[in-house]
Amino acid sequence: MNRTIPIIILSLVLAAGCKRGNNHSGQAGPSAAAAVSLSSAANNASPPSDTGRSAQKAKEKDPDEVLSDKLKPYTDCINRISRSEDRAKDRYYLWVDPKKGPTGHESNIMGLIGLTDPANCVAGLDAAKTKQPSLPDVEAAGTAYGAAASTLYPLTNEADDYYTHKNYKDDKMAKGKEIHPKLAAAFDAFDKANADLKAQVGPLNRQAKERILAKLEKTEGRKIPYLRGESMLLAEDLMKLGDVKEPKALDLPKFTAKLGEFEKVLHELSTYLEAHRHEDSRTGLAGSIVKAGDEYLSAAKALMRRVRDKVPYDDSARASLRDHEYDMVDGSPQQLLYRYNDLIDATTF
Repeated sequence: MNRTIPIIILSLVLAAGCKRGNNHSGQAGPSAAAAVSLSSAANNASPPSDTGRSAQKAKEKDPDEVLSDKLKPYTDCINRISRSEDRAKDRYYLWVDPKKGPTGHESNIMGLIGLTDPANCVAGLDAAKTKQPSLPDVEAAGTAYGAAASTLYPLTNEADDYYTHKNYKDDKMAKGKEIHPKLAAAFDAFDKANADLKAQVGPLNRQAKERILAKLEKTEGRKIPYLRGESMLLAEDLMKLGDVKEPKALDLPKFTAKLGEFEKVLHELSTYLEAHRHEDSRTGLAGSIVKAGDEYLSAAKALMRRVRDKVPYDDSARASLRDHEYDMVDGSPQQLLYRYNDLIDATTF
């Protein structure tokens, strides 16, 4: 579908397994060893550099916690800025031919949606460069991503303002025609940077999540932290299988098998919550995952049944997809992604 699939953020799982006080940010607090080390440095030597502090803390944390701290700014950008770009581009190309640009004679001039301000994203990417471990390829991809987002942002806002105020009625679409090549090029550049960053971050993030889950299952068993983390990983797997242009392209056996795995773990999480509602503060987030997960499960089953039963889209469904009304079409890959985004939004970034 050529749309951004959000990345399940590693800190979601880490925060669930963290037992170092009521730190709701998902980041572990400094250990006692770190406190002693910093105290000694203050009394006996000049303060270490920022890089030195980062390296020292890296030695004292679980390697996957260190990797989580490093990757979080990247996944935050992908989940916020990339999804914002999807919405802006979708709206614009719904009525504009990407190659020809606007003419002023379109029957429905819909404009576009301005991009979310990437300033915080870019700042986070810059800060991530100083964190351990050193990941040159990820950092380079992040720099390119930040530059692409920073180029696209003012263009989408300028175009949004132009179309919102219907200034094309005063200049016969002159500015719309002028800005289109720059806007289209910026969309293309951002899409490439986004794909490159996801290719770098995705595998590292996934491998670390799997290691964390293995540790949680070993140390705590199949309780809230493990079950919610496993359900989110399976949801991610299911979305990757369901990310097809047309239902007929779906690998039905693999999709059906993964759907069964997701449903089983989601049911296990739901059942556990019912029996342990007051276990700790983590039940609230897990409950949100179950609620949004049920909606996602329904969308996945609808897609599976459409493919299994060979049910084509009717005219109404095709019209809704053409108008990007994705949640209106049961059994579509687009609705599956829509519900997956809702599931991501139900979690704490």
